Amino acid sequence: MNKSSWIILWVAFSAGVIAASVQLSIPPLLPVLIEQLSISYGNSGLLMSLFALATLLSAVPTGFIIQKYGVHKKGILALVIMILGTFCV
Repeated sequence: MNKSSWIILWVAFSAGVIAASVQLSIPPLLPVLIEQLSISYGNSGLLMSLFALATLLSAVPTGFIIQKYGVHKKGILALVIMILGTFCV
């Protein structure tokens, strides 16, 4: 494998780790949301499920947009946004 293949591999791996950390950044906040919003544990689980569903539903159109307008620039922009979003939560 050449150098660019390794870079692509590490970028894809990093994107997976970052996406997983974004998904897992919400459960630690659930006790605060339960207290502030006075919701039950069941409703907080539904809230987490809706967050995951929104991620799933936005992934497919985003894939089409990236495929249409170019992978490199939009992919890097998406990675940067995910990283910034992780630090904002």
